[in-house]
Amino acid sequence: MPPTRSSRSRSVETVDALNANSKAVKLAITKDPDSPLAKAAGLHVMINNGSDATPSSTGYTGTLAVAGLVVDKICGGSTADWNDIPQLTAQVLAEAASKMERLGALFHDRRAIDCVGAGASLGTADGASLLIREASRVPAGPSETRHYLHGPMGSMDAKTGVLVFGDGRELQLARQLEEIGCPVLLVTANPDIKDGALLTVMRVPAQDNLIARAILDILVAQLLAAQLSDAAGLTDTKFRYPQTDTKIKAA
Repeated sequence: MPPTRSSRSRSVETVDALNANSKAVKLAITKDPDSPLAKAAGLHVMINNGSDATPSSTGYTGTLAVAGLVVDKICGGSTADWNDIPQLTAQVLAEAASKMERLGALFHDRRAIDCVGAGASLGTADGASLLIREASRVPAGPSETRHYLHGPMGSMDAKTGVLVFGDGRELQLARQLEEIGCPVLLVTANPDIKDGALLTVMRVPAQDNLIARAILDILVAQLLAAQLSDAAGLTDTKFRYPQTDTKIKAA
């Protein structure tokens, strides 16, 4: 089965999907080994990510880390040194924090924010857009890099913003968006591209392992979402529309 995410391991649709595929090999990554999702999967890995924010930050990055270790175990090898990730994480957080005041000013009062990436970075763009929507209540959405070039970027202007993740075609895309007057955050391992008047470059360490890279990339988006949330007076914001039928109630 393809990977899915489940809020607090009680999402009705995710548990139903696991139960409907009785012959599939299923693995759940959760904080709670007694949760409905863990029980429906049968195989379970527990993460101890401590307290989390709303929307999720440590839960997201913790899930990525466990998924990377699981993939390595299944494949019998690794392209990442997972022991280096905590140090690299601290480095990225410190460098990103130094740019948040600038980004807060550039991204203040946006009418919309797009998040763009290709391949594994599309997942990061999706996660970043959800963070921005839920934490700061700014309309945001993800796009694949090549798709974004064929129309969607045409609506961006001085009242919008864009987060771009990647090291290839994304570099030119970031420059083009800056040229049309749109503030841009580019998260990249490329060592050559520099900040511009509206372009902020956040450099992350290059990683052959795409899951390890995703962990480092999302940290920048998490800090920006928090910056925008604080600016909007929404620190520790809660979900606005509680639903009664999307979660399995605790026994």
